[in-house]
Amino acid sequence: EEKGDDRSNEIYVKHNPNLHGPLKSKKDRMFNLTFLKKYIHYAKVKINPTLTTEATQYIVGEYTQLRENRREKSLPITARTLETMIRLATAMARCRLSQEVTKKDAKEGVDILKFALYAEEPDAEDDGLTYDNMENRKDDAEKKEEKRKRREKRARRVCLLWFYTCVYM
Repeated sequence: EEKGDDRSNEIYVKHNPNLHGPLKSKKDRMFNLTFLKKYIHYAKVKINPTLTTEATQYIVGEYTQLRENRREKSLPITARTLETMIRLATAMARCRLSQEVTKKDAKEGVDILKFALYAEEPDAEDDGLTYDNMENRKDDAEKKEEKRKRREKRARRVCLLWFYTCVYM
C-alpha cells in the first residue's frame, strides 16, 4: 500500500500538464527577443507615419488644454511637450506598422504623456469606470476586479511607454 502512495505522489512531484498546462520551450513563445528586435528594427527603418488631420486637431486641442490648465500643475507645458505628444502618437502608429497616425494613436500618446507627467489615469469614459460607479457596487469582489483592471491598464501603459521609446529612438 505504501508503494502505491509513492507512485501517486511522483505524479505531483513532476510537472503535471493537467494541472499546470503543457511545458513551453523558448521556441514556442510568441514573442521572443529575436522577433522583438527585428520588429523594432523594421518599424524604425521602414515605417514613417504622417499625422492625419483628425490626429493633428486632437493633439493641438489637448496641448491647448494642458497649456490653459498649467497653473494647476507644477510642470510647465512647453513646445517640447507638443513635440512629445507627436512623437508618442507617431510611435504608436509605428508599433501598429501603420503609415498614418490616427486620432486613436494621438489619444494613446496623450494619455501616456499625462500618465508620465502627472500619474493621471485616462478618462473614465474609456473603460466605463467612474468613482460613483465603483462606490455603488455591492460586491467587494467586483470592486477588487475593477481595481485589478485599473492596475493592469496602468502597467500596460508603462510597458507601452517603454516599447514606444524603443521604436522611436
